[in-house]
Amino acid sequence: MAADNGNTAAQFNLGDLYFNGKLGISKDEEKGLSYLKLAAIKGQPKARAMLDKLKINYLV
Repeated sequence: MAADNGNTAAQFNLGDLYFNGKLGISKDEEKGLSYLKLAAIKGQPKARAMLDKLKINYLV
């Protein structure tokens, strides 16, 4: 899967799907945050913006 191979856009998309429970995927905030943080750490701007809006630190 692209998200597991370091693709930050895929990590963001998968994180968003899990975090918000979109497209029939069961909501799993913990799993979603883990993908969002991976993407944000690697500089993915949408992931950083989403986590900043939620006031979640991804640099730790």
